[in-house]
Amino acid sequence: MFDWCESHEKLQPVLEAALGFAQQEDEQLRVLDVGCGTSTLALALWDQGRRRVHAVDVDGAVIRQMASSHSAEGLTFEEVDVTRQSLGEHCFDLAIDKGTMDYLLCIEIQPALAALAAVRRALREGGVLLLVSIHPVDLWKALFAALRSDGALGFEELQCWSLPASRGGDQTAALALRRTASASPCVGSTAEGAAAAVLDQHFAVEAPLLTEQRRAELRRAWGGEDRRPAEEVHQLLFSAAEQAEYTLQLFLEDLNAGEEPKVTLSLAEAEDFLRQNQ
Repeated sequence: MFDWCESHEKLQPVLEAALGFAQQEDEQLRVLDVGCGTSTLALALWDQGRRRVHAVDVDGAVIRQMASSHSAEGLTFEEVDVTRQSLGEHCFDLAIDKGTMDYLLCIEIQPALAALAAVRRALREGGVLLLVSIHPVDLWKALFAALRSDGALGFEELQCWSLPASRGGDQTAALALRRTASASPCVGSTAEGAAAAVLDQHFAVEAPLLTEQRRAELRRAWGGEDRRPAEEVHQLLFSAAEQAEYTLQLFLEDLNAGEEPKVTLSLAEAEDFLRQNQ
């Protein structure tokens, strides 16, 4: 079992608040776990209360593993690509995304917005989305504000949290959002442009990858080697949390896009990669 960002125990106060926002009087709560992986979250949500929990993930092997290990009435697992497939309409009171949007934003903006739109459609009117992320609250606030100003969000903010990370590193962000009655889909060139502008500002100006501290640490870790294998470079360039979000496979895809495959990099090439891929 692997829990991205934080375990459900650490997130319990946030989960309780989101469950409270979503609860309808005298009705069994319907919960959607988006991108469940092998997390303990879905099982904990089902086990702790009178709820129906439906967990989805793009990885069929993971879904089969979870379904066989945690078969129970009211707890279901389904293989779904939320960037391309429907989650149904008005089926859930609460959707929880713990790290899925983090992963999708590392690929490109359009799939992330498509997933957000699919989750919105799956929620009943007034339903709640709880987003848990390794990225700061201020970034998500700016991103949602940009989408809201273009009529492309369809959510309003209820509450946000910045939680001290239990594994070191930056804080874990959590935002509770309520589905609004009417809005344009969270997709399209205007929405993508608005989101891209916010992300570019954050990663290029407010939180660049290639800071002076990171450059100094990289040069110390590089040692006297002229060139290093790409796998080693991935470990030297990124923290453990960043590697979990930005996997070796994604790194190699970006590294070799439109070029002959690179199996080794020099220090200068490694720094240049960070500079060009803020």
